[in-house]
Amino acid sequence: MKSLNIVILNFGLGFLVLSSAIAAQAGTFAGTWRATKAGPYEALPEHVVSLSTFYENGVDRLARSVDRTLNDNRDVLPRFQKLVHPIGICFAGTWAITESNPYTGYFAPGSRGLIIARASEAMGKPRYGSWRSFGIAGKIFPTKDPRDPNNYETANFFTIDDLGGTEAQYFLDTIKTNEPAITTHASSILSIRTLLKIANTFKAADSNPGYRRIDQIASLGVKDARKVRAPHWLALRAATETRVDEDDFRNELNLRHYQDGLRFDILVADAETDRAWKRIGQIRFSDQALSQGCDQSLHFAHPKSSR
Repeated sequence: MKSLNIVILNFGLGFLVLSSAIAAQAGTFAGTWRATKAGPYEALPEHVVSLSTFYENGVDRLARSVDRTLNDNRDVLPRFQKLVHPIGICFAGTWAITESNPYTGYFAPGSRGLIIARASEAMGKPRYGSWRSFGIAGKIFPTKDPRDPNNYETANFFTIDDLGGTEAQYFLDTIKTNEPAITTHASSILSIRTLLKIANTFKAADSNPGYRRIDQIASLGVKDARKVRAPHWLALRAATETRVDEDDFRNELNLRHYQDGLRFDILVADAETDRAWKRIGQIRFSDQALSQGCDQSLHFAHPKSSR
């Protein structure tokens, strides 16, 4: 089952916009968040992921989507259906690095910015009771002002808990990393053709799709590339202690349950420490979007693992 290394990796990376007018607003925090919140849902949608959804009129939609995700750096794209992580919930909030560390950019001590993120589940399985693979993709803006009119190049990151999924009841109970674990289980066999298609497509596009680079964060605001220093690993661990009994993870994460917002510790580690995690800061989410814009507008640039 080696191919499962890459199986669910893209976790929603290739997002999409509601109109060209909204696309023109992308680049500012306010414009990107406005596009993300557009088209709020009256009822939460579901989307089945299967081999047949990857093709349309003989066109390999998955290969086209992966290429777009790896090569398009815009924050908002023309609308299309995400194929691997089709449903999620989006958040806006703050990114803050509070602890001493040797890294640069928005890993550096004292760094504070705004963040837009999307929490999702691979293969369209929102409910507790099945193996679910949870991920968080984030987009950091180098500004503390939500009304800042400037267009910024953002730093994007991608974390997931387990490429094969876990039986965790709560989204908040698993640590998401940029090089996640892989668990194989009997239920994987039921979707083997779909999983192999995903794995082979990602492998053809990127030499090591099991690892997501995080040097974008370390480079943000750094003019001299020679001075950039990034940790090897990034992880997000829930700092919020509340747990909410909801079958659908989107309802579990709804901010109405969390009086102080939803908080995640920012953890890093270097290769020589063998993932000895160090907490260096925290993300706090204070606004949310359950919307077409979240599922069908927001785009996270997905840098290749190989330079």
